[in-house]
Amino acid sequence: MANKNSFRLSGFFIVLFILQPVYCWAITTDELISKCQWIESSIRDVSAEYEWYIIPPYTPQEIKNETGLDTLASKDGVLKNKIFAARFFDANIIAPLHSPYRWQVMKESSFTLIAEKGQSWDASTKESYDGKIHKELNEGGWPSSSKSGLVKTGSWEDFKVKTKESPIGFSIFRFEIDGVDDTLLSMRLRERADKNLLRMGSEVQKVGDFNTICVELLLPLNSDKVTIRRIYFSTEHNYTPVKFEYLNPVREGGSKLAQVVEVQTLQSVGDGLWLPTSGTSKWTDDEHERAFQVKGKILINQGLTDKIFDIKFPVGIRVSDQITGREYKVEDGND
Repeated sequence: MANKNSFRLSGFFIVLFILQPVYCWAITTDELISKCQWIESSIRDVSAEYEWYIIPPYTPQEIKNETGLDTLASKDGVLKNKIFAARFFDANIIAPLHSPYRWQVMKESSFTLIAEKGQSWDASTKESYDGKIHKELNEGGWPSSSKSGLVKTGSWEDFKVKTKESPIGFSIFRFEIDGVDDTLLSMRLRERADKNLLRMGSEVQKVGDFNTICVELLLPLNSDKVTIRRIYFSTEHNYTPVKFEYLNPVREGGSKLAQVVEVQTLQSVGDGLWLPTSGTSKWTDDEHERAFQVKGKILINQGLTDKIFDIKFPVGIRVSDQITGREYKVEDGND
C-alpha cells in the first residue's frame, strides 16, 4: 500500500507541476530590444513568391456593394503574387526614419476574375517603387485583353498597404509599415520602455505551435494606462514576433481588440533569422479572414540592385506618365 500511495502522491505532484504556469525569466527588456535591432539590421533585402487568400472568398454581391463593380469576384479568393521583393536601407540607424529612399518594392500579382454568368478572364498587375518613382504595368481584361502602363511620383505611403499584405507585413518589419506606429519595432519598444509604457509578461503563452512571451505597449489614458498593442515573441526562434494584436481604447475604460495578425509557420533564412511563410490577418468586425502562404523559399540578402525595382515597359503598349503629363506608345525597349 505504501508503494501505491507513493506513486499516487508522485503522480499528483507531476499533474500539479504540469498545471502550473510556465515562467520565463530568460530575457530582459533590454535584451529583447537588442535582439530585435540585430534582426532588423541583418535583413537587407527579401524576395518571395506567395499566394494571398480571402477566407471565405468575397461573393459577387459583396464586391458590388463595396465597390459598385458589376458582380466581379476573384476566382476561389486567391491572388497569386508571383514576385515580391523589397530592399531596406539603414535599418539600424535612428534617423532619418522615413527617408523616401528607405524602401524599394517590386510586386507582381496575377488573378482570375469571374462574372455573374460565369465568364472568366485572367489579369495581372506589376508594380515597382524605386524610392522615387511608382510604375505599373497592367495586362488582361474582358472582353478582350489589353496592356497599359502608368508612371507617377511614388511615395512609401502608396506601398504600405501592399507591403502589409505580404510576408514582410507579418514579420518584425510590420511596425515600420503599419501606418499607425510607422517605425522599427525595436525603436518602438525602446521608446515605450523609456516612458514606462511597456509591460513584459512573465509566463510563456502558446500561440499556435509557438511558445511565446507577450509584450504589451501601453497608452496613458486619464489616470490609467491601457493596452493598445500586444506582440508575441517565439522563445524558440530567437524571439521572432509571431503575433500582433491591435486594441483600441474605449470610453468606458480599458481597450478592445480590433485586429489580430498571426504567423502560422516560420522559415529559417539564416543563423538566428526566421521569416513567416504563412499567416492570417483578421479584423474582429469582419467575417472574412486574410491569409497568405509562401510558395517555395524566402530569400534574403541577395544583393538586389536598383534594376530589380524598375519596370521596363514592353514595346507597343500605351503609357500614361503623370509626372510629365504626357501619354505615349512605347516604340522601343528604352522608353
